[in-house]
Amino acid sequence: MVIRLRGVATEAIKNIVLAGIGKLIVIDDSLVQPEDVFTGFFFREEDVNVKRRVDAAKPHIQSLNPLVTVEVSHNLSALTSEEALGNMLQDVDLVCLTDMDQATAIRVNDAARKLGKKFYCAGSFGLSGYIFCDLVEHQHVAA
Repeated sequence: MVIRLRGVATEAIKNIVLAGIGKLIVIDDSLVQPEDVFTGFFFREEDVNVKRRVDAAKPHIQSLNPLVTVEVSHNLSALTSEEALGNMLQDVDLVCLTDMDQATAIRVNDAARKLGKKFYCAGSFGLSGYIFCDLVEHQHVAA
């Protein structure tokens, strides 16, 4: 599951869809903005202020790998309720939250951790960016 479809998410989605995951769920409630056209290759100028990000991106995501099921949603309201968030994350293996405020990131990470789901959070601000990974359990092997 990828929550919020902006520049960082575009690249992550491309990589996981090309790798051939079974199903991808993308959630975002915003309309395509002018800056989205320059930071995400799933958007076109004619989408700006007309289509929601996920609706504009879905056919382009699907074209990367027709064997991957792509589902989209505009409902970010589950991010505010612990119970709704738990229900939303129940059937996914991994959660990728991008370009979101810290309080929401902590809330989603807590819910993912309770369910034993891997959690990635990333964002970018101009030329700067961040990433946080909570893999719940991880073992590093050095050769």
